[in-house]
Amino acid sequence: MKILTIICFVFSFNIFAAEVAPSDFTFKNGMAVFVDFREAEYKVVVDFKKKTSTVVSKVQFYQDKSGFPIFDIRTKIQRLMIDSNKSSASEVTPPGAETKLRVLNRYLEKGLHSLEVESDIGEFAGGIDFDSNRLDFDMSLSDLLDREFFEIWAVSNLEYDQFPSTFELTILNSKTNHKIYHNGTTLHQRQNFFKLSFPDYFNTSAAYIHIAPVGAYREKSFEIESISGLKVPVLIYTMEDPSPDDILDRAASETLSFFHELESKIGAWPHQRLLIQINEGPGGMEYHGATSSGIEDLRHELIHSYFARGVMSSDGKSSWIDEAITEWITHGYKNQELPCLTSKDCSLKLNELPSYIRHTTVYYHHGEAFISFLNNKFKSQGGMLPFLSWFFLKYKFIPISTEILKSELELYFNSDLTYDFGTYIYN
Repeated sequence: MKILTIICFVFSFNIFAAEVAPSDFTFKNGMAVFVDFREAEYKVVVDFKKKTSTVVSKVQFYQDKSGFPIFDIRTKIQRLMIDSNKSSASEVTPPGAETKLRVLNRYLEKGLHSLEVESDIGEFAGGIDFDSNRLDFDMSLSDLLDREFFEIWAVSNLEYDQFPSTFELTILNSKTNHKIYHNGTTLHQRQNFFKLSFPDYFNTSAAYIHIAPVGAYREKSFEIESISGLKVPVLIYTMEDPSPDDILDRAASETLSFFHELESKIGAWPHQRLLIQINEGPGGMEYHGATSSGIEDLRHELIHSYFARGVMSSDGKSSWIDEAITEWITHGYKNQELPCLTSKDCSLKLNELPSYIRHTTVYYHHGEAFISFLNNKFKSQGGMLPFLSWFFLKYKFIPISTEILKSELELYFNSDLTYDFGTYIYN
């Protein structure tokens, strides 16, 4: 019975992944096909004597049809092996797209395959200072630019795909002791060697990794008791100088307040811990149970722990959802009779976006206005907060699309939203 249950779960998960994956496209004399990563292993070696920063990515993937498998990595490929055979991959632009992908230059049959790629992790990176023998290497990601998730550093897949991974870092020929801030699990650690694991619900926008010299950042740690009964460990760190109104104290106070508000409105904290790199000013980027944030936008980034890194966008055309919900909560759960006076002033126009878009376009306020409109439209049924709590529990750590959100809203409120989505989201 246990074996049957596992088989059914894997089968149903693969069906769901196929539903949110982009469409395959023609390549050479066949089809370029999107695949399902089963696991990934990344081994990074930074050698200060040789002045090199190499990474070897090893991926097991499954493709459900024959064709040329798709993956991505932005840095130059130095060596590529597929199923223990030397090969290569082309960097291509899919039809009608504004992005690029890697497509293996070898036709593979349906089934499991092993990919190994060697590259230079520091090609796009600052923070590797070979002259001073120290790293302050923040493997930061961005959802506002194309191909700025983990594919900027090593082999990865698109956001629709989730897979477990391990990350191993070895620092050679450096007298500086380093530490690593991360949102995974530490498997092994000794002087200038770290091995981490990340869970199977992580995708290419999930992992937070920052390597720094020991003592380079000030830290504050504490625990918050969740409504689930768990005590959530919190670590906040910064390079800002101490002050009477210290940023670590301000961040800790605001984190405690926002944490309890979100639990009361949406549900129990979804992550094992909370890691915050805090700095003065605005801006930030969210990860699973982690953020790099300006103090002015800390509330916004913590909300993303529920929507973006709780309920997850499957692609760029879905990313308006988490920004819309986050802005709506940030600005006090507003009601609006209409998103705007005329639809041309605030429609997201998703149908006009390029195919295969992978980043968030800046339409936060339009999305927020649409959520405010839905909150008012369904106020007799409790508005959007009860729906978002239900939606979060149903889709926690699952990639969603705009079509999934629409169908779940229609189901929950027993209402046809074809006109509303057609007017303010698609057209």
